[in-house]
Amino acid sequence: MTLVVLSLLGACAGRALEGPEPLPLALDDVEALFQRRAEPDALDQTIALAWKVLDEFPDQPEVLAVLARAYDARGYGQGGEQALDDFSQSYRLSHRCLARNPGWK
Repeated sequence: MTLVVLSLLGACAGRALEGPEPLPLALDDVEALFQRRAEPDALDQTIALAWKVLDEFPDQPEVLAVLARAYDARGYGQGGEQALDDFSQSYRLSHRCLARNPGWK
């Protein structure tokens, strides 16, 4: 019994020493930038950071969703061809997000 308790404590301590998971931290940073979307260049920064996070954590639905929302929001703030490009990218990312979300049917 003592061995089991010590093993569990060791596993918990080892986990604590590793620190927080990198994806939630990166996602928090992306979300924080997106929340500042009314500020100049915040959406461009959000998009750039989200693509970097996707490079490290490919096809994460949470990151794809924020990225799609950022492109959509940026599209509403622009006009012409750039807006159409942003809406198109948002659409593609939304579908990619849904395809990779195991809870979606």
